[in-house]
Amino acid sequence: FAYHNAGLHAITINFISELQRFVEGDVDSDISPLSIASNAEYIVCTKIDASERINAVLGFVLLQMPSGVVLLLGSGEVISLKLIIDPKILVETVKIKEETDKSLPKLEAKSELDRMLEPSFVDHIKSMLKRDVTQPILSVDKTSTPNPQECYELLTQAIEVLRTQYLKRHELVRAEITKRVNTIKLRKEQQEHEIADLEKERENIRETAHRLAERFEEISDQQEIITKKCQHLVRQAHTRLPTNPIADKEFAQEVERINKETKALTNSMQKARDTINKQTYHISKYNQTAKKKTFHLPERQEKNIKEILMQIAAEVDSQIRDVKHINQQLGV
Repeated sequence: FAYHNAGLHAITINFISELQRFVEGDVDSDISPLSIASNAEYIVCTKIDASERINAVLGFVLLQMPSGVVLLLGSGEVISLKLIIDPKILVETVKIKEETDKSLPKLEAKSELDRMLEPSFVDHIKSMLKRDVTQPILSVDKTSTPNPQECYELLTQAIEVLRTQYLKRHELVRAEITKRVNTIKLRKEQQEHEIADLEKERENIRETAHRLAERFEEISDQQEIITKKCQHLVRQAHTRLPTNPIADKEFAQEVERINKETKALTNSMQKARDTINKQTYHISKYNQTAKKKTFHLPERQEKNIKEILMQIAAEVDSQIRDVKHINQQLGV
């Protein structure tokens, strides 16, 4: 504390605690004496004009319980104020907050909206509302009455402080809040457009899957018809062949080979059918749950569905080519 003819100041020198920590700590610990800025606050003002009249502070006493300060002025007046007189309390509070922030787990992956709204909007508003000057408590000599000129100067100064340190800052804060609200509204509209696009893409994928399922059913029916025709042709060919043991053996081997290929083709068709049924089940289940909650289709899941559909289409095309190849061999 520093008292003088114009009042009382409270001065906080924070780097002293840093030096004390460095002295009491390890040898290899670093020191940053200027990491916390010092500050001064005007507590009591006893001189409001440029005249020679003063009401000096003759002395002061610090109180512990309750915390406060008692001042003796030159006019004989005694002032008692409730103050936080120990600056270590404020420093410890800042340290506790920093340690708490360090102990909390940090999230590596932040959403795009969080990155857009950084730093904290509340902290930004607090920094905008923070005043550049302090407003001390006025305590003038009550034995002398200030003249109208002094009262006018004091009133003018108070109005100027009110305009520059309060009203102007509140206008800036209101403009900043309006800007932030508009930013959030634009972000909301963008997200709504993205959700609508995803809904359209999901509908297109569902329609494509339905068409592929119908196409698979048609191919399966055609495959069964072709298989029956092949069996019928094999029986007719067997009855018309001459009774030659070697020719019969070769024909039997050829029939066995065709039978194995047919079974392999049937298994492939069954696997493709199971895959289509599974996709149809998932789509129907998703349609049931989509009515209860909003679902955003991830990019990886969309990519997997497209790859599965392309794989099924490739398998179906391959099976059609195999069937045509068998028909050519059998002359159907």
